[in-house]
Amino acid sequence: MYIDTHTKETMEASICEYLNFTPNELNSFFNKVYYSQKSVEEEISDFVDKNMPEIKLDEIQFYHLSRRLLDDNSRMGNNLYDLLIQDTSVSRFLREHDVEFKMSEKHLVLFHRGKIETFERVYDGNVSNVKWRMGYFKGHEDYCFNGFALKDMLHENSYTMSLSSCPEFIEQMALVIGRKDIIRDYEKNSRYYCLEYLVSMDKVIFDGFDYKTQYSKTKHLLCVVLKRLYEYAFNRGYMYDHDNLILRLEDDDTMQEKYFIAEEEIK
Repeated sequence: MYIDTHTKETMEASICEYLNFTPNELNSFFNKVYYSQKSVEEEISDFVDKNMPEIKLDEIQFYHLSRRLLDDNSRMGNNLYDLLIQDTSVSRFLREHDVEFKMSEKHLVLFHRGKIETFERVYDGNVSNVKWRMGYFKGHEDYCFNGFALKDMLHENSYTMSLSSCPEFIEQMALVIGRKDIIRDYEKNSRYYCLEYLVSMDKVIFDGFDYKTQYSKTKHLLCVVLKRLYEYAFNRGYMYDHDNLILRLEDDDTMQEKYFIAEEEIK
């Protein structure tokens, strides 16, 4: 069981079905929230506590933004370590551009034209970001495969726009080694997708939260969706996607193809 987060309409229908509410009853609750002295978040949290069914959500939709090379027919989601170390479309592309990653005892090592990159160059903070993603800072490694829980306004998310030409890590790495041609070639030989997966709730981490139970994850997701629906009901201005719930897998985990549902090319 999961909440369909494709659009405002699918979220409303799923929430009503799951909570056994009619759309009119849900709107009445939103009207109560609007005139309440409590915060929107408090009202929604109390509402979920009172109305959550005994059966908790066991699956969640996971939307991953990915600029994929044209020869990559897989819809598996590799963590960064596997993507750079194993024989993948990305590692082959980088080797063709004289860039290769290997694993030392502690972190990934970047070889450019056969020499180890020492990160002496500095380009607007890209050095520290690249070293962080490569595992240089022990206890703060970040190889994970990530995505978002809501799709309804994902195209309006500033992060979506920032990935339009090249994956973030590859762009920053190319700037560190002074190879803007890598960014241009990657964009020319790739397409931009939103990949949708339907994943077991147990497999997914809510970024920034240390939830261990199905109850905690179910409640948080319901609160996020209800807050978004409330904004649709009362926001008369431009809506943003800044509060979309970020999802991730464990650093060494892979999003297997069996979870893949659909893809949308982003023009």
